[in-house]
Amino acid sequence: MLAHRTLITLGLVLGLAACSASETSEAPKASKTEKVKPVKQDGPNSKNQTKKENATNKVQKAKRAPKLPALAAHTVDASATLLNRKGKQTGKVALYQGTDGVVLRLSLRGLKPGVHGMHFHDKGTCDDAADGFKATGGHVMPHGKPHGYMNSGGPHAGNLPNLIVHKDGTALVELYSSLVSLTGGPANLLDADGATLIIHENEDDHDTQPIGGAGGRVACGVIKAGG
Repeated sequence: MLAHRTLITLGLVLGLAACSASETSEAPKASKTEKVKPVKQDGPNSKNQTKKENATNKVQKAKRAPKLPALAAHTVDASATLLNRKGKQTGKVALYQGTDGVVLRLSLRGLKPGVHGMHFHDKGTCDDAADGFKATGGHVMPHGKPHGYMNSGGPHAGNLPNLIVHKDGTALVELYSSLVSLTGGPANLLDADGATLIIHENEDDHDTQPIGGAGGRVACGVIKAGG
């Protein structure tokens, strides 16, 4: 009788063990945490944002004028800060007295691309920007000669070569005029009433009177002694 009960008990134990093993083998395995890959934003909104950023960078770059290098081993004798019609700075010019004339180095930004007439005017003021710098008067012309390098009777002292502005609105140029001075004489840019450098809206044809068809005055700089 005891042997019979022992067999029954052993059978029950083995059965329970088998069920437990079966349940363990069929239990689902814990899943590993899946890594979520970032979604690449390449839709229309992303492209528009990139275009806006590129446009902003171009505008910021255009706002910066090219660096104006100094003339080696020479001190700046005169200078001017150029203002546009809104009274905002649009460039600088450094002037150096040469043996017979004046060297100019200009660094400009924010101008309309293309060719612009440029002249010395005989009054040292740029206070009337909104009125088109009319207070600067006419060209520096103490000898009364007509306007223009190509005119048979010219040029007069206020004449200068045209300025060519790049597509980004900047210009960096050196030029020379033997018609003016910073140290005296009838065409002295630093005389009692001063002088200005004026940039015009159109090209100077170097012949037509009185200003070569150069049009309105778009930038002005009062020429002052020193750098």
